[in-house]
Amino acid sequence: MLPSRPRRSATRLLPGLAAGLLALLVADGLAAQTLRGRVAEGRTKEPMSQVLVSLLDEDANVLAQTTTTASGGFTLDVPAPGEYYVRAERLTFTTVTDGIFYFANEEAEMSIALFLLPQPTELEGIDVRIEREQQRRRLRSSGFYERAAMGMGRFIGPEEINRRPIFTFADFLRGIPGVTFQDESIQFRGGGLDGGQCNPNIYIDGARVFADFGITTLIQPEDVEGIEVYRGVAQTPLEWGGLNGSCGVLLIWTRLGRG
Repeated sequence: MLPSRPRRSATRLLPGLAAGLLALLVADGLAAQTLRGRVAEGRTKEPMSQVLVSLLDEDANVLAQTTTTASGGFTLDVPAPGEYYVRAERLTFTTVTDGIFYFANEEAEMSIALFLLPQPTELEGIDVRIEREQQRRRLRSSGFYERAAMGMGRFIGPEEINRRPIFTFADFLRGIPGVTFQDESIQFRGGGLDGGQCNPNIYIDGARVFADFGITTLIQPEDVEGIEVYRGVAQTPLEWGGLNGSCGVLLIWTRLGRG
C-alpha cells in the first residue's frame, strides 16, 4: 500500500511542493474525469518526452498508463471518483510518485506539473551519501533529531530537502499549516495569545534574528540542512522560548553555521 498523504482535490486549488515535484491542482467542470499534466526536467524546466506516467490506486495497482509527448504533456482517464496517485519514470531519471489526488465526482478534471531530476552517477552517488551523512551528524549535534522524536512541531530534514525542487527559502515553508508570508517576513497564524497573525522568534544556527530580517530572500536554499517549525508556546521547546515565545519559533540550520 502506498503511504498516506494529505489528499488533493480536483474541486479547488491546492498549491504545494512534495516528493521532488511541484503539483498545481485546478478544478475544471468538464464532462469527463481526466487527469492532465506536463513533465519537465527539474533543473532546466525543459519538457520531457517519452516519460512513462501511470495512474495508481492506494494499493499501487496500475489503472492506466501513457507516455508524454514531445511537449511533455500527458492525459490519463480516471475510472471512477476516488483517491489516486501518479507515478512518472524514465531511464536515468529518478522515479517520482505523488498524491493523493482526489476526484469527487465524474465530471472533474485536474491538471498537474511534474518535475524529474537526473539520477546521480556512481561517483556522484558516493559523494552525495557522504555529504548527507555529514548533514545528519551536524543535525544530531544540534538536537534536531532528538526534538523530532518528541513529536512536537514540524521538521524538515535533509531527506525531504534533497528530494524537493526548491527555488527560494520560502518554498520550504509553503504548505505548512498556519505559516504565512507578509512581504519578506514570516508569520504564524493562530500562534499568538489573541489567535491572530504574529511574528515568531527566528533562529539561524542558534543565533536570534528579527522576523523582518528578509530571510525568505537572503537565505540560499542550497545552504539549508534542517528546519524546525513550532507554532505557539505549547509546541515550543523550553530552550527556545523567551520573549514573544507565545507565537512560536522557527529554527533554521545551515551548513555555513556549523562548519
